[in-house]
Formats: sequence, C-alpha cells, structure tokens
Amino acid sequence: MNAARYWSALTLDTMREDFSGAGGPEITGPGRTSRVFAMVHAAFHDSYVSGVGSGRRYRFECTPHVQPSPILGQLSGARSAHQVLRSFYTKQKDALDQQYASFLGALKSQPQVPTPAELQDAERIGDKISSDLLAQRLPDTEGKPPPFTPLLPPRVFGAHDADPVSGNIVGGRPSLYGEYWGLTEPFLASREDFLNLRADPPPRLDSAEYYESFSEVREKGNIARRDFNIPETVLGYFWAYDGTTRMGTPVRLFNQIVHQLAEFDGLTEPQWSELLCRCNLAMADAAITAWDTKYFYYLWRPVIGIRRDLTIPDPSWQPIGAPTNNTAAPHLMASAISASPSRPNFTPPFPSYTSGHATFGAACFETAKLFRSQVLGKNIDSADRVDLELISDELDGTIFDKDPTKPRPRIPLRYVSLDKMILDCLESRVWLGVHWRFDGTRGEQAGRELARRAYKNM
Repeated sequence: MNAARYWSALTLDTMREDFSGAGGPEITGPGRTSRVFAMVHAAFHDSYVSGVGSGRRYRFECTPHVQPSPILGQLSGARSAHQVLRSFYTKQKDALDQQYASFLGALKSQPQVPTPAELQDAERIGDKISSDLLAQRLPDTEGKPPPFTPLLPPRVFGAHDADPVSGNIVGGRPSLYGEYWGLTEPFLASREDFLNLRADPPPRLDSAEYYESFSEVREKGNIARRDFNIPETVLGYFWAYDGTTRMGTPVRLFNQIVHQLAEFDGLTEPQWSELLCRCNLAMADAAITAWDTKYFYYLWRPVIGIRRDLTIPDPSWQPIGAPTNNTAAPHLMASAISASPSRPNFTPPFPSYTSGHATFGAACFETAKLFRSQVLGKNIDSADRVDLELISDELDGTIFDKDPTKPRPRIPLRYVSLDKMILDCLESRVWLGVHWRFDGTRGEQAGRELARRAYKNM
C-alpha cells in the first residue's frame, strides 16, 4: 500500500464531500482549501520522514522511540494527516475515523505486521507533528477582520464590482472572497519574496495591450460560444473547479493531475510524499500572492469592463462564466453568490488581476518540473515531457447543468507537456470570459518564480 497516495486521495475525496453536503462547505474557496491541503500533505510528509528516519522534510520532526522503518513512516504519516483532516472537516469526523481504522486494518493484513510498540510510537509522532503544525498555522487569517475598504470604490472606472449576471451583492455592496488572504503567513516563500512577486500594475485601460485583451475575451468568452464542439469551451470547463457542487476548488484538480504524473513517473512512496508536499505548499503560497495582488489593484472583471467601457461598451455582454452544476444552490465561495433554480454561470467574487488559476497552475507544475529534474535526474526538456490522458470531473460524463436529463459530455484531454498544461489553464479563464489574458500571463510569471523560490526553501 502506498500511504502517501492513499491519504492524498482521501483528502481529495474529503473536499469533494465537503462541497456536496447540506449547508455548504466548511472550508471555502481557493485560499482556505489550498492552506488545508498544504497542512495535510506537510503533516503527512514530515511525520513520514520522521518515522522512516531519512528524507527532506518541510519543517517539523519527531525522533522515534523505536527503530525507524517504512511501516513506522506509513503509520506516523497516516496519523498526522488524519488529525489535521478531522480538525478542519468536523462534519466528516466519523467518516475520517472509519477511514483511519480501515487504513490500520489494511496495514495489519500485510506480511510485515506493525508491532504494538510501532503503533504506539506512530501515534505519538503523528500527534506531535500535527499539533505543532496546527499550532503554528491556526493563527492565520481565519477570523473576520474589519470590513475591507478597496483602493477604488465601486462604480469608479476600472474598479471591481458585483457580477451583474449572477448578482453577487450582499448588503448593497459586492460580496467578496479573500479580501485579507494576502496577509496570510506564507509556508515556504518569505514576506520579502511576496513583495517581489506582486505583479506590476495592470495595463492602462486605454492601452493597446488592454484593448487586445478586451477584444479577445469579448469574442472568445461570450456566452454565445458555449458549445462543447468548440475547443476553447472544452478547455474553459475542463480547468474550472470554481467551488461548485462535487468539484471543490482548482487545488483538487491540480492534485488529481499530480497523482497521474506520479504514476506516470513510477515514483516510490517517499517520492510521492515529497512531491505532493512540495506541490501543495507551493499552491498555498500561490494563493497568498495572487490574492495579495488582486486586492492591491482591485481591477474589474471582463463582465464589468466590457459593459462599462467608455469607447465601445456592450451593456448586455455576458460571459460563458464559471460553470454551475448539479444543484440549484451551488456552494461557491462562502455562499458569496445568490442561488436560484434558474441561476446562470457566474464570475468569481473577487478582483480579476491576477488570475488565481494561472498562479496555482504555474506554481504546481513548475514545482513538478523542478522535482523531476532534481530528484529524478531529468534534463530540462525531459522534466517538461509527459504523456497523460486526463479526465476532469467537470467533463467526466456525469455532471449536469440546467437540463437534468442531459449530462455534459465526457471529454478526455491528452497532454505531452507540463508547460502546455500551464498555458491551457491560463487561457481557460479567458475562454470562460472571467479573466483578461494579462491576468493569466502575470499570474503565470508569479507562479513560476514562486515555485523556484519555494523549492529552494524546503
């Protein structure tokens, strides 16, 4: 049994269940979910390394009282990941406890049965590292700070505002997600790194670059182009995972892909653990730098910019939008968007610049390239090269939109390059009409640089 794969897969299933239950998810949005995923994978990895007695760790360690061994690493990692998961997903505590018991039962059925002393020591190691990690990270930006005051008030030219299509308005102002997430303490990058990673200002709203992006998204992201025979529509949906029912956030999709990459590379259990830890820590820091930039510049989304443009406004323009599915009341970002049986697709409730998807994707897959180069010994070209057929939950043939009799098609995509994944993820947001292209290109730059800095710091 590969314990690293088992507990990571359980984490993905736990998020999916969290976005499927009544009352909405306990852990909402890309910032908070990326943070929890980083904590689970870091807790597993550091406990695993402590139990095995060797390997690169994130930050925490605990010396075993018994002989270090692979089975002690599996037991310690499982205990630590379980403790972190149940501390956040409180509605699923019983199910998580059952999964933990099943995991222990499976280990006890293997040829090398863990001894009572190993079981006891693994609990000690897992409890120590998970509690140390939780104690360090729980003071993060989890409370409710004073109401956010944007640099630009609503209705000012260029300022973020409520989505006029889905109507994400609470108390007469646009509902917002993650206003203070940029203040969260990073995992691997430093605060100085974050100041350097904050993107330069977006293009002037009268510049050629802005109007090139304006024309592109107005044409390509228009609701009239929602057609699964159009490649851009397929890419837009494939990479979405916009906090809707059964999807969760993009972090879940990126982990699904990392799992397939690890299988493709034939990684050992210790390598699985390290790769998953590195990718999830990088994505957690990517969320922080992206949301720092978003609320620093507070730039409007295409649905606002196109409707309010001073030169060529289109007051009725509507994007394809981030896709809703399966239910009349998708859970989204902390219920930030109102729900109704006829509710359309939506524009996410936070500023446009830079793209979270682009930053996440670049951070994750650049980290994977660095790992393949430095751990697996691949050269630059080989570190990028893959041969993967990917299925997104958005297009797996089981997800319904408004028509309950006709699911979306099942459309697998084949990738031979991690860089192509980064590009497609970046562009997918343009094809849905929820981002300008420069949101993505600047987000990609930040994500790649973040990955390089973070990789050195673990």
